[in-house]
Amino acid sequence: MKASTRFVLQTLVAVGLSVGLGLAFNASRPVSLPLVEARKAPAAPVSQAPAAQNQTTPTDADSLSENASAAQPASAETTAETMPGTDNSTPAENVGADTGNASQEFTPAENATVPPAGGEISLQDAAALFSAGQAVFVDARDAETYAEGHVQGALSLPLHAFEQNFPAVRDRLEGKTVITYCDGERCSLSADLADALRAQGIENVHELLNGWTLWQEQGLPTATGRNPEHDGGQS
Repeated sequence: MKASTRFVLQTLVAVGLSVGLGLAFNASRPVSLPLVEARKAPAAPVSQAPAAQNQTTPTDADSLSENASAAQPASAETTAETMPGTDNSTPAENVGADTGNASQEFTPAENATVPPAGGEISLQDAAALFSAGQAVFVDARDAETYAEGHVQGALSLPLHAFEQNFPAVRDRLEGKTVITYCDGERCSLSADLADALRAQGIENVHELLNGWTLWQEQGLPTATGRNPEHDGGQS
């Protein structure tokens, strides 16, 4: 065999052994090395939107501004007007004051309940008789208190001076419906005065308990001044 042929054979055997050992070593590794390097695909060019597309036209800007204004919360005044449960009625100072006319609407005298034997009488029935002029009111308080304010047309007949003053008013009470009153829920002057009048023969006598307070609260007619002597009890 020629020397050149032998050299070629030896070279091929050495190369074969090297390749075999290399493949065996690569296969034994946890991560095998690639035998052929893969080519990376060229990156796609990044497309850029035209500058004109990113710009807001004046018309779009106006629309955005209007929408932003509409989305803003209402002012405190507007919220107060539309909030559920808010009292939107006219302020009290702008509402007309009560004229008190309702308190002047009396029950007709024919519907008033007046026990023939006397006794307590309600404010409603007393006011009805007053409106019809069918009763004489008698104030059982002292003269000074009477002068400061009393039922319009009432006679002053203080209980402590009953014997002294009764003869002067007797003629005005005989045969009439008489209503006595004083002031305060616990005031007994009106009941005591009614008993004193009955003892003198004045039969149809009624007591309006806490009369002066109730009379004022209802805005019924009142007057001031001393006891009138010749005008039938008007003052």
